[in-house]
Amino acid sequence: MGLIPTLLLALVIGADTDKRLADIRAELRSADPGVRVHAVDSLAELAARGGSDATEAAQALAARVEDSDAKVRCESVWHLGRLGEKARAHAAVLIRALRHDPDESVRSAAAQAINQIDIRTSVALDAMRRVVDEPAAAGRSHAIEYLGRVDARSVERIAGALEDRQWIVGDAAARVLHGMGEGASAAVPALRRAARRHEAGVMMTVSVQAARALQRISRDDADLNLALQVLAAGLRDEDNEWVLGNAVEGLEEMGPRAAPTLPALERLLAKTGNPYFADLLRHAIDRIRAR
Repeated sequence: MGLIPTLLLALVIGADTDKRLADIRAELRSADPGVRVHAVDSLAELAARGGSDATEAAQALAARVEDSDAKVRCESVWHLGRLGEKARAHAAVLIRALRHDPDESVRSAAAQAINQIDIRTSVALDAMRRVVDEPAAAGRSHAIEYLGRVDARSVERIAGALEDRQWIVGDAAARVLHGMGEGASAAVPALRRAARRHEAGVMMTVSVQAARALQRISRDDADLNLALQVLAAGLRDEDNEWVLGNAVEGLEEMGPRAAPTLPALERLLAKTGNPYFADLLRHAIDRIRAR
Protein backbone atom coordinates (compact mmCIF):
# COMPACT_ATOMS: atom_id res chain seq x y z
CA MET A 1 0.00 0.00 0.00
CA GLY A 2 1.39 3.43 -0.97
CA LEU A 3 1.77 6.45 1.27
CA ILE A 4 -1.41 8.27 0.17
CA PRO A 5 -3.79 5.26 0.59
CA THR A 6 -2.21 4.60 3.98
CA LEU A 7 -2.81 8.19 5.09
CA LEU A 8 -6.39 8.07 3.80
CA LEU A 9 -7.00 4.83 5.71
CA ALA A 10 -5.64 6.41 8.90
CA LEU A 11 -7.93 9.39 8.44
CA VAL A 12 -10.94 7.11 7.93
CA ILE A 13 -10.08 5.06 11.02
CA GLY A 14 -9.60 8.28 13.01
CA ALA A 15 -12.95 9.61 11.84
CA ASP A 16 -14.69 6.34 12.78
CA THR A 17 -13.11 6.43 16.23
CA ASP A 18 -14.18 10.06 16.77
CA LYS A 19 -17.69 9.17 15.70
CA ARG A 20 -17.69 6.20 18.03
CA LEU A 21 -16.61 8.38 20.96
CA ALA A 22 -19.30 10.90 20.05
CA ASP A 23 -21.88 8.10 19.96
CA ILE A 24 -20.76 6.90 23.38
CA ARG A 25 -21.08 10.40 24.82
CA ALA A 26 -24.65 10.52 23.49
CA GLU A 27 -25.42 7.23 25.21
CA LEU A 28 -23.99 8.59 28.47
CA ARG A 29 -26.68 11.29 28.39
CA SER A 30 -29.45 8.69 28.23
CA ALA A 31 -32.01 8.61 31.04
CA ASP A 32 -31.82 4.80 30.97
CA PRO A 33 -29.10 3.49 33.37
CA GLY A 34 -28.80 0.32 31.27
CA VAL A 35 -27.80 2.37 28.26
CA ARG A 36 -25.27 4.26 30.35
CA VAL A 37 -23.77 1.00 31.63
CA HIS A 38 -23.35 -0.13 28.01
CA ALA A 39 -21.71 3.21 27.20
CA VAL A 40 -19.29 2.80 30.12
CA ASP A 41 -18.29 -0.62 28.79
CA SER A 42 -17.62 0.95 25.39
CA LEU A 43 -15.55 3.71 26.96
CA ALA A 44 -13.46 1.10 28.76
CA GLU A 45 -12.79 -0.67 25.45
CA LEU A 46 -11.57 2.57 23.88
CA ALA A 47 -9.41 3.43 26.89
CA ALA A 48 -7.84 -0.04 26.96
CA ARG A 49 -7.17 -0.05 23.22
CA GLY A 50 -4.85 2.94 23.44
CA GLY A 51 -4.39 5.54 20.75
CA SER A 52 -5.40 9.18 20.53
CA ASP A 53 -8.78 8.72 22.23
CA ALA A 54 -7.61 6.57 25.13
CA THR A 55 -6.94 9.44 27.54
CA GLU A 56 -10.22 11.16 26.75
CA ALA A 57 -12.10 7.87 27.12
CA ALA A 58 -10.49 7.22 30.52
CA GLN A 59 -11.44 10.73 31.65
CA ALA A 60 -15.05 10.18 30.56
CA LEU A 61 -15.01 6.85 32.39
CA ALA A 62 -13.78 8.50 35.58
CA ALA A 63 -16.53 11.12 35.30
CA ARG A 64 -19.14 8.34 35.42
CA VAL A 65 -18.02 7.48 38.96
CA GLU A 66 -20.27 10.40 39.91
CA ASP A 67 -23.29 8.98 38.03
CA SER A 68 -26.65 8.99 39.82
CA ASP A 69 -27.05 5.23 39.32
CA ALA A 70 -25.05 2.81 41.49
CA LYS A 71 -24.68 0.21 38.72
CA VAL A 72 -23.15 2.78 36.40
CA ARG A 73 -20.80 3.97 39.15
CA CYS A 74 -19.78 0.43 40.02
CA GLU A 75 -19.14 -0.52 36.40
CA SER A 76 -17.04 2.63 35.91
CA VAL A 77 -14.93 1.96 38.99
CA TRP A 78 -14.43 -1.68 38.04
CA HIS A 79 -13.23 -0.75 34.56
CA LEU A 80 -10.82 1.86 35.95
CA GLY A 81 -9.26 -0.88 38.06
CA ARG A 82 -8.84 -3.09 35.02
CA LEU A 83 -7.12 -0.28 33.14
CA GLY A 84 -4.33 -0.42 35.69
CA GLU A 85 -1.56 2.12 35.12
CA LYS A 86 -3.67 3.95 32.53
CA ALA A 87 -6.10 4.92 35.31
CA ARG A 88 -3.52 6.16 37.82
CA ALA A 89 -4.36 9.78 37.02
CA HIS A 90 -7.84 9.15 38.43
CA ALA A 91 -6.71 7.94 41.85
CA ALA A 92 -8.53 10.77 43.63
CA VAL A 93 -11.84 9.73 42.06
CA LEU A 94 -11.40 6.15 43.28
CA ILE A 95 -10.38 7.17 46.79
CA ARG A 96 -13.40 9.47 47.02
CA ALA A 97 -15.66 6.61 45.92
CA LEU A 98 -14.13 4.32 48.54
CA ARG A 99 -14.65 6.85 51.30
CA HIS A 100 -17.99 8.38 50.45
CA ASP A 101 -20.07 6.40 47.95
CA PRO A 102 -23.35 5.32 49.62
CA ASP A 103 -23.44 2.00 47.75
CA GLU A 104 -21.53 -0.97 49.18
CA SER A 105 -20.80 -2.52 45.78
CA VAL A 106 -19.21 0.72 44.57
CA ARG A 107 -17.03 1.00 47.67
CA SER A 108 -15.93 -2.60 47.27
CA ALA A 109 -15.09 -2.04 43.59
CA ALA A 110 -13.12 1.07 44.56
CA ALA A 111 -11.02 -0.88 47.07
CA GLN A 112 -10.38 -3.50 44.40
CA ALA A 113 -9.39 -0.84 41.84
CA ILE A 114 -7.00 0.92 44.22
CA ASN A 115 -5.39 -2.44 44.92
CA GLN A 116 -5.18 -3.36 41.22
CA ILE A 117 -3.70 -0.04 40.16
CA ASP A 118 -1.41 -0.12 43.21
CA ILE A 119 -2.02 3.48 44.18
CA ARG A 120 0.64 4.21 46.80
CA THR A 121 -0.23 7.60 48.22
CA SER A 122 -0.68 8.53 51.85
CA VAL A 123 -4.36 9.29 51.20
CA ALA A 124 -4.93 5.87 49.60
CA LEU A 125 -3.05 4.13 52.40
CA ASP A 126 -5.14 5.88 55.05
CA ALA A 127 -8.38 5.02 53.25
CA MET A 128 -7.44 1.35 52.91
CA ARG A 129 -6.40 1.14 56.57
CA ARG A 130 -9.82 2.48 57.53
CA VAL A 131 -11.50 -0.20 55.44
CA VAL A 132 -9.58 -2.98 57.20
CA ASP A 133 -10.28 -1.46 60.61
CA GLU A 134 -14.05 -1.44 60.04
CA PRO A 135 -15.48 -4.99 60.36
CA ALA A 136 -18.53 -4.20 58.22
CA ALA A 137 -16.65 -2.27 55.53
CA ALA A 138 -17.06 -3.25 51.89
CA GLY A 139 -13.91 -4.32 50.05
CA ARG A 140 -12.03 -5.56 53.11
CA SER A 141 -10.32 -8.46 51.33
CA HIS A 142 -8.95 -6.09 48.64
CA ALA A 143 -7.74 -3.63 51.28
CA ILE A 144 -6.01 -6.46 53.16
CA GLU A 145 -4.14 -7.54 50.03
CA TYR A 146 -3.11 -3.93 49.43
CA LEU A 147 -1.80 -3.40 52.97
CA GLY A 148 0.10 -6.67 52.90
CA ARG A 149 1.99 -5.41 49.88
CA VAL A 150 2.61 -1.77 50.81
CA ASP A 151 2.45 -1.42 54.60
CA ALA A 152 4.62 -3.68 56.75
CA ARG A 153 3.33 -1.87 59.86
CA SER A 154 -0.20 -3.22 59.33
CA VAL A 155 0.53 -6.80 60.46
CA GLU A 156 -1.67 -6.62 63.57
CA ARG A 157 -4.38 -4.77 61.66
CA ILE A 158 -4.44 -7.57 59.06
CA ALA A 159 -4.34 -10.24 61.78
CA GLY A 160 -7.46 -8.74 63.32
CA ALA A 161 -9.35 -9.57 60.13
CA LEU A 162 -8.85 -13.29 60.81
CA GLU A 163 -11.86 -12.99 63.11
CA ASP A 164 -14.17 -11.78 60.34
CA ARG A 165 -17.23 -13.98 59.83
CA GLN A 166 -16.96 -13.64 56.06
CA TRP A 167 -14.62 -16.44 55.03
CA ILE A 168 -13.27 -14.47 52.06
CA VAL A 169 -11.95 -11.78 54.43
CA GLY A 170 -10.35 -14.21 56.89
CA ASP A 171 -8.89 -16.18 53.99
CA ALA A 172 -7.36 -13.01 52.50
CA ALA A 173 -5.85 -12.09 55.88
CA ALA A 174 -4.28 -15.54 56.34
CA ARG A 175 -2.94 -15.61 52.75
CA VAL A 176 -1.40 -12.17 53.09
CA LEU A 177 0.24 -13.03 56.42
CA HIS A 178 1.60 -16.22 54.87
CA GLY A 179 3.11 -14.15 52.09
CA MET A 180 4.71 -11.75 54.57
CA GLY A 181 6.54 -14.65 56.22
CA GLU A 182 8.62 -14.05 59.34
CA GLY A 183 7.96 -10.33 59.06
CA ALA A 184 4.43 -11.11 60.30
CA SER A 185 5.53 -12.67 63.61
CA ALA A 186 3.25 -10.27 65.54
CA ALA A 187 0.31 -12.15 64.00
CA VAL A 188 1.20 -15.53 65.53
CA PRO A 189 -1.30 -15.36 68.45
CA ALA A 190 -4.15 -14.49 66.07
CA LEU A 191 -3.07 -17.24 63.65
CA ARG A 192 -3.13 -19.78 66.49
CA ARG A 193 -6.69 -18.81 67.38
CA ALA A 194 -7.83 -18.98 63.76
CA ALA A 195 -6.15 -22.35 63.20
CA ARG A 196 -7.73 -23.87 66.31
CA ARG A 197 -11.28 -22.98 65.31
CA HIS A 198 -11.64 -25.96 62.96
CA GLU A 199 -15.04 -24.79 61.79
CA ALA A 200 -17.07 -26.81 59.34
CA GLY A 201 -17.81 -25.66 55.80
CA VAL A 202 -16.18 -22.71 54.09
CA MET A 203 -14.82 -21.27 57.35
CA MET A 204 -12.46 -24.26 57.50
CA THR A 205 -10.65 -22.50 54.65
CA VAL A 206 -9.58 -19.79 57.10
CA SER A 207 -8.27 -22.35 59.61
CA VAL A 208 -6.25 -24.15 56.93
CA GLN A 209 -4.82 -20.91 55.55
CA ALA A 210 -3.99 -19.78 59.09
CA ALA A 211 -2.18 -23.09 59.68
CA ARG A 212 -0.15 -22.54 56.50
CA ALA A 213 0.83 -19.08 57.66
CA LEU A 214 1.64 -20.31 61.17
CA GLN A 215 3.99 -23.03 59.97
CA ARG A 216 5.80 -20.54 57.76
CA ILE A 217 6.12 -17.75 60.33
CA SER A 218 6.65 -19.55 63.64
CA ARG A 219 9.55 -21.83 64.60
CA ASP A 220 7.86 -22.98 67.80
CA ASP A 221 7.31 -26.76 67.94
CA ALA A 222 3.85 -26.37 69.46
CA ASP A 223 2.81 -24.05 66.61
CA LEU A 224 4.20 -26.44 64.00
CA ASN A 225 2.36 -29.35 65.58
CA LEU A 226 -0.87 -27.32 65.61
CA ALA A 227 -0.37 -26.45 61.95
CA LEU A 228 0.19 -30.11 61.10
CA GLN A 229 -2.96 -31.12 62.97
CA VAL A 230 -5.10 -28.56 61.13
CA LEU A 231 -3.66 -29.31 57.71
CA ALA A 232 -4.21 -33.03 58.26
CA ALA A 233 -7.83 -32.27 59.21
CA GLY A 234 -8.15 -30.33 55.96
CA LEU A 235 -7.38 -33.52 54.01
CA ARG A 236 -10.58 -35.04 55.37
CA ASP A 237 -12.73 -32.27 53.91
CA GLU A 238 -12.97 -33.97 50.51
CA ASP A 239 -16.13 -32.08 49.53
CA ASN A 240 -14.35 -28.72 49.64
CA GLU A 241 -11.69 -28.55 46.93
CA TRP A 242 -10.46 -25.17 48.14
CA VAL A 243 -9.77 -26.50 51.65
CA LEU A 244 -8.30 -29.72 50.29
CA GLY A 245 -5.96 -28.00 47.84
CA ASN A 246 -4.67 -25.54 50.41
CA ALA A 247 -4.13 -28.32 52.94
CA VAL A 248 -2.03 -30.26 50.42
CA GLU A 249 0.03 -27.17 49.54
CA GLY A 250 0.58 -26.44 53.24
CA LEU A 251 1.81 -29.97 53.87
CA GLU A 252 4.17 -29.70 50.92
CA GLU A 253 5.58 -26.50 52.42
CA MET A 254 6.02 -28.29 55.75
CA GLY A 255 8.16 -30.98 54.14
CA PRO A 256 9.38 -34.08 56.07
CA ARG A 257 7.67 -32.95 59.26
CA ALA A 258 4.37 -33.80 57.54
CA ALA A 259 5.33 -37.49 57.14
CA PRO A 260 2.37 -38.71 59.28
CA THR A 261 0.02 -37.48 56.55
CA LEU A 262 1.62 -39.56 53.76
CA PRO A 263 -0.95 -42.41 53.94
CA ALA A 264 -3.83 -39.92 53.59
CA LEU A 265 -2.10 -38.15 50.70
CA GLU A 266 -1.46 -41.44 48.93
CA ARG A 267 -5.09 -42.49 49.35
CA LEU A 268 -6.22 -39.22 47.81
CA LEU A 269 -3.79 -39.71 44.92
CA ALA A 270 -5.13 -43.22 44.26
CA LYS A 271 -8.74 -42.07 44.04
CA THR A 272 -8.55 -38.67 42.33
CA GLY A 273 -9.53 -38.27 38.71
CA ASN A 274 -8.35 -34.67 38.56
CA PRO A 275 -4.95 -34.39 36.78
CA TYR A 276 -4.17 -31.01 38.36
CA PHE A 277 -4.91 -32.29 41.87
CA ALA A 278 -2.92 -35.47 41.16
CA ASP A 279 0.14 -33.34 40.28
CA LEU A 280 -0.36 -31.31 43.45
CA LEU A 281 -0.45 -34.48 45.52
CA ARG A 282 2.65 -35.96 43.83
CA HIS A 283 4.66 -32.80 44.49
CA ALA A 284 3.61 -32.83 48.13
CA ILE A 285 4.41 -36.52 48.59
CA ASP A 286 7.85 -36.11 46.96
CA ARG A 287 8.67 -33.09 49.11
CA ILE A 288 7.56 -34.78 52.32
CA ARG A 289 9.57 -37.91 51.53
CA ALA A 290 12.73 -35.91 50.79
CA ARG A 291 15.44 -36.05 53.44
